[in-house]
Formats: sequence, C-alpha cells, structure tokens
Amino acid sequence: TPHGNWEEANILHVVKDARGVAKQFGLTLEETAEILDGARVKLFEHREKRTKPGLDDKILTAWNGLMLCAFAECALVFEREDFLSAALHNAEFVMSTLSFRDKEGYLRLLRTARNGTAKLNAYLEDYACYAEGLLWLYEATGSEQWLQTATELTETMLTYFWDAEHGGFFTTSSDHEALLHRPKDWDDN
Repeated sequence: TPHGNWEEANILHVVKDARGVAKQFGLTLEETAEILDGARVKLFEHREKRTKPGLDDKILTAWNGLMLCAFAECALVFEREDFLSAALHNAEFVMSTLSFRDKEGYLRLLRTARNGTAKLNAYLEDYACYAEGLLWLYEATGSEQWLQTATELTETMLTYFWDAEHGGFFTTSSDHEALLHRPKDWDDN
C-alpha cells in the first residue's frame, strides 16, 4: 500500500494461498506455482544485495547446561531415546570442547566457543547450570560418570567461587581476570 503495512513500510507477507491466487487471476495451479517460483528467485537475488545482519552463533556453556537439563529430564519422563541421544551428545560435546583440567587437577569449564575455539573462564552460572544438567543426565541414564562429573564441577565451584569471608558465591572465579569489583549475586538465581 502507499502507506505501508508496518511503520510506513511494506513488509511482504502471504495473504492468500496458491489456490486463491490462481482463482483470482484465472490461472492454473501449475502456472501460479511457476510465477511464484520465479518471484522467489528474484526476491532472493534482491535480498542478497542487502547487508546481512550479524550472526550470533557462539556456544555458551550455561545455555548448554539448560538444554541438557531439558533433554535429559524429558528423556526420563517421556522415555524418549531421541531426547536421551541429544542429551548424551551435548554432554560429550561440552566435556570435550569446553572443559579441561587445571594444574591442580580440578575440572574447569570455559564460557564460550565459536568456530571450534573455546575460550574465557566460565562463570558461576556456567558451572551451576551444567552441573545440574549432568545430574539430570545421571537420573536419565543411571551412569555414575555423569554424577562424578557433576560432583567434580561442584568441587571446582567450592574451590574457586566460594566467598570464605562472607559466605555465598562470587559470579567469577578467584583466578578470573582482575576486576575493579568481584561481583556476587545476592538472590537465588
């Protein structure tokens, strides 16, 4: 329309199916499909000339922990092998890509990965979310490997994040980069 359909611009959207368009213009479904296919090609060619939006494709350990919780719990509750397979794949991926042993032997996590490169010290939420996901995976599989890994991550949290002076946990580890203030959440997040 001259005034647009959204914020004074025209945003393309489908208002009729192919059968309705064919009927409106007196065409066969095949003719309509051919015209629409040609229009899609032209639209795609025009769209390719525009600057593409940025793509946020990083992998975050905490979010993977949340996903692991969901898949493992659903595998257990719904007895779904595909969910269990996804949970196991996630656990194996994170433990092989985003974890390492430090010089003291503690199991450590990295915060993020992108294009095959993992980096940055993990935050408390990464450890907590991932340990919880591993507990659900233990429940779903009965494999003590996942319980042991969750226990090791908890030991790491107690060693590197616990505030011995005031109680509670810092959001960053004691060996994190130096900050002006080492933050601590006071609510149960």
